[in-house]
Amino acid sequence: MTTTCSTITVQAPMNIALIKYWGKKNKDLIIPLNDSISITINNLCAITKITVDSNLENDLVIINGKIENNCRFERVFNEVRNIVDRRKRNANGELLNENKYFKIESKTNFPIAAGLASSAAGFAAISFGLGSLFKFKELKEIVRIARIGSGSACRSILDGFVHWKAGNSDEDDSECICEQITTISHWKELRVLVITSSEERKKNWKYRSNATFSFNFKTFTEKN
Repeated sequence: MTTTCSTITVQAPMNIALIKYWGKKNKDLIIPLNDSISITINNLCAITKITVDSNLENDLVIINGKIENNCRFERVFNEVRNIVDRRKRNANGELLNENKYFKIESKTNFPIAAGLASSAAGFAAISFGLGSLFKFKELKEIVRIARIGSGSACRSILDGFVHWKAGNSDEDDSECICEQITTISHWKELRVLVITSSEERKKNWKYRSNATFSFNFKTFTEKN
């Protein structure tokens, strides 16, 4: 039996939203209700080693030394497998799903799940790394993979000031893209100060507030 193993290490930054997105109009494709704009913070990042190995028996994600189990990782992994499998079928090749699993070993230089967009840095690194290993030809494919892992992660694929466009459709995510507005050097005097008051994991208040806003936003738009 032939075994194959590929490894890549990627560093990806977090980003801070200057204009936030509030809720999703499609939770499966992670299509936001509204556009958002962010600034990339290169000094706060995730350094992620990705291993694709036929000897692995399942996917494994380790963040800052702790094993993480989250359906968002599997969603990203399965989407990558699906993309590669479609290409393999077209070329009459071997299916990736039959014998390849992913091992992710990631470290951040800032607290995770503490309100500092650690998932943006993490999923951006995973998506860019897997896209590089499997030779994704277009950056928009990597942006999409990052987005379905964590919405804000798609903004961390690009540098500087980034515009995440929601697009017009609730069902088709082809218009849900990211574009760089300008580089970080455009505003040389700008400084971002990050003060961590607690390294404890945040509660799920953000998701509850986003869901409430989404409901109110849809109700408002339907009435007007």
